[in-house]
Amino acid sequence: MLKTYFARHSTKLNIDDETYKDLWKNNLIAIHYSAGKEDYACSDLESLNPADYSGRAKGVVERFVLLGKDGGYVCAVYRDRPG
Repeated sequence: MLKTYFARHSTKLNIDDETYKDLWKNNLIAIHYSAGKEDYACSDLESLNPADYSGRAKGVVERFVLLGKDGGYVCAVYRDRPG
């Protein structure tokens, strides 16, 4: 049985309008978690190792690694977007 994950983006995302429109038009989602430091610009990671993250991000990255391995569904809701 495939698991279902839900992502709620209730605050304004820090991405440019063109990227946001492209994601929406193509029914895609983007996932971003920093390494847990205050200075997010300096702590972006491409790592899929949950141990490289802290706090809530660690568990989320762990779940998405399993999702990539086992398959499943991701449902996402964005502020200012219906549906």
